[in-house]
Amino acid sequence: MGVVARQYFSYSLSMPDTEPHRSHRDVIAVAGGASRLARLLKCPAGRVHQWKRADSIPPRYWAAIVLRGHASLEDLAGAAARRRAAP
Repeated sequence: MGVVARQYFSYSLSMPDTEPHRSHRDVIAVAGGASRLARLLKCPAGRVHQWKRADSIPPRYWAAIVLRGHASLEDLAGAAARRRAAP
């Protein structure tokens, strides 16, 4: 079954190695950049470029990013919490 799943999905069945303090900017880079992530999420590239500049991905897109294997929910939530806590 793993071989069949890989035929249809571009991500690994296991979660990627995560660094302890990945930012949303890092997640966008891991996904292949802002333009590629925009295509995957079916949203305008300019919107994802704004997320990259702001280092902030809106929570409503997190599930799609997690399902594609680009980050874990913990990565995304942790990055958002660190950004809110920053002075």
